[in-house]
Amino acid sequence: MTDAKEFFQEMMADSEVMRTKHGEMIAKFDFALLDRVRIFSDKESALRAGHQVISTVLNNLQKLKIDYSNMEPGHGAGHLRRDYINALILFGRLEASPRDIFFGFICGSLHDLGTAIIDRYSESKRVIRHAEAGAMLVDLCLDDDVVNEAERVLIYYVIAAHTHYLRTIEIKDEKGQTVNKIEPYTELYPNGQPFWPVWFARWVDRLDCSGPCFVGRHYLTLAKKHDDFDGKNFYDVSFDKHMRPLLRDKPDDGNTMVEHLRMFANSQTNQSPYGKHDYGFMIEMRTIYREMLLRVVNSFKKEFAEFFDAVREGISNDDWGNFLNEHVEFSQKTEETTEVLGKMFDSLPVKTRMFWSRAFDLCLEIYTEEYKPFVRKELVPYKDMLVLPILGDVSKRI
Repeated sequence: MTDAKEFFQEMMADSEVMRTKHGEMIAKFDFALLDRVRIFSDKESALRAGHQVISTVLNNLQKLKIDYSNMEPGHGAGHLRRDYINALILFGRLEASPRDIFFGFICGSLHDLGTAIIDRYSESKRVIRHAEAGAMLVDLCLDDDVVNEAERVLIYYVIAAHTHYLRTIEIKDEKGQTVNKIEPYTELYPNGQPFWPVWFARWVDRLDCSGPCFVGRHYLTLAKKHDDFDGKNFYDVSFDKHMRPLLRDKPDDGNTMVEHLRMFANSQTNQSPYGKHDYGFMIEMRTIYREMLLRVVNSFKKEFAEFFDAVREGISNDDWGNFLNEHVEFSQKTEETTEVLGKMFDSLPVKTRMFWSRAFDLCLEIYTEEYKPFVRKELVPYKDMLVLPILGDVSKRI
């Protein structure tokens, strides 16, 4: 590794130096690089090699003294832990080329490390966004004794490409003038077949945008007003407005939280541009998580309201906060955030609090009775791959 002080300053400034460096790295990408990747005897050897690379990156990341305890909740150590767990489960069961699995496992696990530098919700005017920053950060933390040059370039490219742009993104200045453009990354071979390393990393990204943890993960992002994306346009997310217990067919003023959750659940299909190449165990795993998330979403439907009135009293703010701190994220920043959110939640209208306290209670039930047993069972074959730098034993907070 090189001295990182200037690296971080240039990165945060979205400097021309970093933009040029990124362009140079992207220009090195070529499909033929896969032919220069080491040969793995089987899927297990690819996973073990991937574990070594991930451990090296996280160990070197510690040396850079990046404080993951102060990352914004929702993209912190809890998210990183689940990305690793989901990647290990998914690629342990998926039938695919060991080389493709190697990159899917590494890049799926590490794809959001850039959020340690770049605020995920403040990047609309940047070229070097969290995905590009993450690629650079991982590249900085790679050692030559764990990857060759072709592997290094592909890891960089796949992490940068995990943000799934469907179209050209225009970057505008304060006056609304277009000053730069971001083009979608290459994701298909010339014959139209998927370049699997890119798609595999995106699959892991999608898996933590579903299931019961995603309810808590999204909730943790609401302590500060920010912009979010509804699939077509950006909209302001303010707590009071976002928490309205509305599940509309066609929202006309930005998504509510439950509509936002539904949007992500609905993207977990092969009819979605994000899921159109899903196959095998990815379909099975995404469906398990999707059904869990939809049960929370559906509790807001009118036909379920009377049922929930009768059988579910709801959860206290303290119990929901404990769940967020123990299982979704875990840091001093998260504790501070849950305290702020608790006060904000208490100021909501009674009906809104009633709906969400019952939904949060259902979320905990699904987590305890379905999600936790599923994950623990799937991790049994990988007991010797569950300890990582920064995160420790990733199974302890499941």
